[in-house]
Amino acid sequence: MPTLSGPEQLAEWQADALDPRPRAASGWPALDGLLRKQSFGPGQLVFLGGRMHTRKTAVALNLCVNMLRAGVPVGFVGLDEAPFMYVAKLASVMTGTSHIVLDEEWALPTGFGSSADYLALTDKFSLFTQNRPSLDDLAAWLEMEAVRSERPRVVFIDYLSLLVRGQYDGKDTARIPRLAEDLKMWANRHQLCVIALHQVGRTDDSAIRRYHGSTPLTPEQLMFGGEQAADIILSTYRPALDPEGNMSLEEAMSQGMDQAEWQAKSDRVAAFKHDTMLQLIKNRPGVELNPQGIRLRSVGASQKMEVVP
Repeated sequence: MPTLSGPEQLAEWQADALDPRPRAASGWPALDGLLRKQSFGPGQLVFLGGRMHTRKTAVALNLCVNMLRAGVPVGFVGLDEAPFMYVAKLASVMTGTSHIVLDEEWALPTGFGSSADYLALTDKFSLFTQNRPSLDDLAAWLEMEAVRSERPRVVFIDYLSLLVRGQYDGKDTARIPRLAEDLKMWANRHQLCVIALHQVGRTDDSAIRRYHGSTPLTPEQLMFGGEQAADIILSTYRPALDPEGNMSLEEAMSQGMDQAEWQAKSDRVAAFKHDTMLQLIKNRPGVELNPQGIRLRSVGASQKMEVVP
């Protein structure tokens, strides 16, 4: 019978408290402090959502480097960019140097190149690339990594919508939720944490105004994006993307803004020019949320990010 008695219920709770399975912290205390057990756990499905140009991939690669430095084996399913771009951007996070500069210096002795530092840090990092992989394809990759090196404990997917179609054919409003449900079961079955990136559409929850990625994201803006299956939802926005704050004074006044309003928006864009806000808008295993977000600042022109107090 699928019924737990009182003693069995307490035994379940105790088993969780004493669970020896390793977990993975984000490496950012401002985020970890809000998570249950200050970390991501096996079987969890985490969404990292946001509008385009809100640096979701950069956030994911920073989390990868933080976890690798903590000794956590990480897998990255790179479906949105060419493999060499993920490598270049990962190297940028590691070094705090622009990946464009690293590209230019690749063949020079002073460049990052194929240095031992990169090879040492990526000893537990596996980059998977395949067109429209199925969950069975990903399972086979996990088993191969278990033989080759070490099985990943955290798997990043960039992006969720670029996974297999086939049995998930149909409009994305129906396909993505079904895919997310199966991905949640897949994470449970393989006892790992899956962090799936998800692109948010161009309209807000009222479906009237354009959403530019410059204001905090709401759970409604992830509707039909598989958000119900996720245990945790992280999201990104960048105040510097505010279209009104990027207007000239003349253009703003022609659209009805006064100078003081334009100046305030323009100043905010300048103040947040290098910043990305990382929200926690769903936290099923925990309690606390952070709808306004943790402020992450890019280091120079690199992909590396640091928390702004």
